[in-house]
Amino acid sequence: MGVTSPFAGLHVKGTGFPESFLYLQSDAAADAGLRIIEGDQTKWHIFNSSSAGGLQIWNSAIKSAIFCRQSDAFIGLGTTSPESGLHLKGTGLPSAFMIAESDAGQDAGIRFDEGTTAKWSVFNDASAGGLQIYNTDAQTAIFCKQANAYVGIRTTTPQAGLHLKGTGYPSAFFYIQSDAGQDAGMRFFEGTTAKWHIFNNSAAGGLHIYNNNVTTAIFAKQSTCFVGLGTTNPLFRLDVIGSIRATGSVYYGGSEGTGATAYSKPDYVFGESYNVMEIDEVEEFLQRENHLPWITSAEKEKQENGNVTNMTRMAFETVETIENLQLQIIEQRKLIRELEARLKKLEAKGRR
Repeated sequence: MGVTSPFAGLHVKGTGFPESFLYLQSDAAADAGLRIIEGDQTKWHIFNSSSAGGLQIWNSAIKSAIFCRQSDAFIGLGTTSPESGLHLKGTGLPSAFMIAESDAGQDAGIRFDEGTTAKWSVFNDASAGGLQIYNTDAQTAIFCKQANAYVGIRTTTPQAGLHLKGTGYPSAFFYIQSDAGQDAGMRFFEGTTAKWHIFNNSAAGGLHIYNNNVTTAIFAKQSTCFVGLGTTNPLFRLDVIGSIRATGSVYYGGSEGTGATAYSKPDYVFGESYNVMEIDEVEEFLQRENHLPWITSAEKEKQENGNVTNMTRMAFETVETIENLQLQIIEQRKLIRELEARLKKLEAKGRR
């Protein structure tokens, strides 16, 4: 049609629209289209589906291959009710999959444009050996290594199952966010068994680490930064429920950058200005107060600390008590020697 040397059974030649167009027209509300037959078997139908409201392509089994809706130009693959610009529907692998294939050593993927600006590229990066997602500035957002399925965030060389790389705060930080009043955290599995939970415990108000028996290992209170071992209600900077073992030395006191302590070893007991109590004074004190004069009473301890004991203060008070007792022993030894000397003189006179 319009040509004397046709290249097909039907060859239409024109100068453009409308001469170069082929129209298939039906009555209103009726279909119009083409049927492609191989021998005597119908293979494909390409037609305007009046009932579905779009251009329909289906195979010999009358299964929809491609559908383009008239009202919005949405395209459905395997569906006549597309819900987006391109909607693929299938029963699973492979019918519900979309394959982008390249030559060996070349990239294949998808690009997302906003107007005429490329915003995102999602593709197989042949040179890097993995699935790459980067932005309009070709900055890597996510990379999944083909060889080991390691995932990199902002890196194409992930060194672990999940590797986040950034320049500092906040790009090198990992946030886990929940709704208000809900927990957020991580769970560590060995096989299918949950071993450890690390999470913000919203109800308890702190960072919580517990094992697979839900036994608290460490808890850090949000409001005070107090740390509890074996408790979610620490009342001190470090609050331990259970026994403590230290294989090294335990140090008390000091501040950042200094070695000063709130308590000092009571060597002042041996100074001239220190008032050493006589034994009779100690006896009177004991009868009156029911505790040693150098050690805080149980009543005062309870008033200050409740049901716990200030072991640091007690340690220093114990040393002061021992030093006082040692001075008293020395004085007693002097008195005994003086009495022994007098006794010897009396014995000598008796023999004369």
